[in-house]
Amino acid sequence: MATFKNLDKDGDGKPDHFTVEIRNDIGTGSATLKEMTIDGVAIPADKITLTVGNRPPRKFQPPTEIYSEYGETIKIEVEKKGGLKKGEHSLGVKASIGWEEQTVSFKGTI
Repeated sequence: MATFKNLDKDGDGKPDHFTVEIRNDIGTGSATLKEMTIDGVAIPADKITLTVGNRPPRKFQPPTEIYSEYGETIKIEVEKKGGLKKGEHSLGVKASIGWEEQTVSFKGTI
């Protein structure tokens, strides 16, 4: 389960970012993130910031290796004028663990 939320970071009353928060319920370890999509559309890497657990945020520069401990929250923040429209959305993450690569989808609503 993922939590989707619009943000107004510049304070003008209109969304200009959105976040997707995912809880690591798989296990402790590393993965290499290669690409992200929202509702099937590629998100430009320079618009994405990642925060894993309590570590400082960092820009997404594929391929990006992240380390997460079981139970930590992974927050993906995307700069997008207008944010996301109300309704259901799907975040796709293309990642590899070791030599195995797959795309995982996280669904949620705003």
